Amino acid sequence: AMHERRYLLHLLFFICFATLFEGYDLLIINLALPYLGTDFGADSQTLGAAVGIINIGTIMAFIPVRLADRYGRRAMFLGAIAGYTIFTILSAFSIGLYDFVAYQFIARMFMVTEIGLGAIILTEEMPARYRGAAVTLMFAASLSGGVLGSAVFPYLVDTELSWRMLYLIGGVMVVMLAI
Repeated sequence: AMHERRYLLHLLFFICFATLFEGYDLLIINLALPYLGTDFGADSQTLGAAVGIINIGTIMAFIPVRLADRYGRRAMFLGAIAGYTIFTILSAFSIGLYDFVAYQFIARMFMVTEIGLGAIILTEEMPARYRGAAVTLMFAASLSGGVLGSAVFPYLVDTELSWRMLYLIGGVMVVMLAI
């Protein structure tokens, strides 16, 4: 029972930590946009279209979520974390708006996969009486990630890397989680 409790706490912490960065990533695009526009010479209409395309990535998450039934939820969950980490870091190295949108589209797909599978895994693994609290905590972690993004934004965007620093930090933190 003790062993199982430790496993469940680790699982909850891991999923919440991964979801914290999902929330962070979701928010920073709104903060980074004006800086992106300046860097890439894009007007607000172009940036609006870019965000619209990235948001379609949300809908695309149904593909990896469906694959989880075939390849296992744990594998797809970890794959989703790896995926959004890689594409968040790649976003920091974008050379223009096109590749930024492509990286963010894929990152968004993986982020939504992460939160969807995280909720499913917690629902399946947690004892019934903790299930609701665990899933609520996961969504709270997502909101906290957004708060964290808002808090660190002025400091990160003020660095030499400007908006790119936001994506670099977002990716690097998840790499530390994996270790």
